[in-house]
Amino acid sequence: RKRKGEEPMSPRALSQRERNREAVRNCRKRKREYAQKLKEREAMLEAENAKLRMQLKLGSEEMQNSMTLQCNELAVQMKEQLQAGSAAPSKGDQRSVLASLSDHYLQTDT
Repeated sequence: RKRKGEEPMSPRALSQRERNREAVRNCRKRKREYAQKLKEREAMLEAENAKLRMQLKLGSEEMQNSMTLQCNELAVQMKEQLQAGSAAPSKGDQRSVLASLSDHYLQTDT
């Protein structure tokens, strides 16, 4: 473009201006491509994060269900031992029940 009162641009200046426009165009294009790649990476990481959260949740629920099942089994065993023996369990029975409980909790904590 020519402004009022300015002399026409030299061919060298015109060439430089055109190279500059091309450089700016390329820079903007690279910036758009980079932004697009970042959005794609964000979507991929969000999907992976959701997948891992689901695995963690399922694992926690599975562990909780397993612990509940083991506790219920111990309770049944303790009830059977109490019903099979006298009304008051002997010292040996008490130790057996306590050993079962401690084994159970030691296994589930690790």
